[in-house]
Parts: sequence; structure tokens; C-alpha cells
Amino acid sequence: MASQAALANLLELNPDVKGEAKESDPVALIGSEPGFFDAFTLVIAAQLPAKALQTLAALLWARGTPLVAARSYGLLGTVRVQLAEHEALESHPEGHKIDLRVNQGFPALDAFVAGLDLEALRTAAAKEIEEGDNADEGEACMLYRHVPWPALLVHVR
Repeated sequence: MASQAALANLLELNPDVKGEAKESDPVALIGSEPGFFDAFTLVIAAQLPAKALQTLAALLWARGTPLVAARSYGLLGTVRVQLAEHEALESHPEGHKIDLRVNQGFPALDAFVAGLDLEALRTAAAKEIEEGDNADEGEACMLYRHVPWPALLVHVR
């Protein structure tokens, strides 16, 4: 019943996805019930013998169903994807700068950022660099290591 447990966990990830688990020999299933694969929009095959994988690949190619075939050899493995050609268009204009600032933080985040004294950290870092207490500027910047990244993004808005 491992397939039932795996199916339940996979379906938890996305409620819009449907799945089916069947406990049977995949090699026998490919030969005896090729119509079984008609209902799927994606088939993932793992550790199939080469001949069975070739049969399954030809069957799915004719139906236009993508196939992901995985095989592992100890610590080494391969993943092969078979799908029809498709075009990917770049929908973002070139030269567009990404803005990571947080324009509207939630109240708890704004209160947390307001409580930080980043100016004191900047002054302390500049002082350490001037006095030469640290080997390089990178060590002086370590004063900021306890400040969460989202807090810095809110601070620059």
C-alpha cells in the first residue's frame, strides 16, 4: 500500500490535482492494459527495464502524454523527459529592473522594523572599518547578520 500513501501525500501538495494509485507490475500493465495510461496527463516511470520503457515511451508519444523516466544506480542516476516540442516566450521586457522593496508591510512587520536601529549598526560598521579592527569590510558587515532580510527590504522603501 505504499502507492496509496505516496498518492495521499502528493495530492496534499495541490488540491486541484487528481491521481490514481494501482498496485500491479508496471511491465505487465504496459503490455496488457495500454489504455490504462489514456487518463493521465503525465506519467512518471522509475526503474523500468529498457524494453518496457521503450514500449511505454512509444505509447505515450503517440498520445501526446509527457513521460518522466527516472533510473538510479546507487548514488548515480538519470532523469529523462519526453514531451512534444513547445515554445517558451519571454513575457518580461528586457531591461526591466526587479524591485524587491516591500511597499506595504503588515503592521507587525512595520513595528519590528521601526524597532531596529539600523543607523547605529551602520555607524558601528563604518567605525570598525576606519579603525581597521577587522581584516576587511565583509567582517564589519557581519554586524548586520542578525537583521532579517525582509526587514532590510522594508527599511529601503
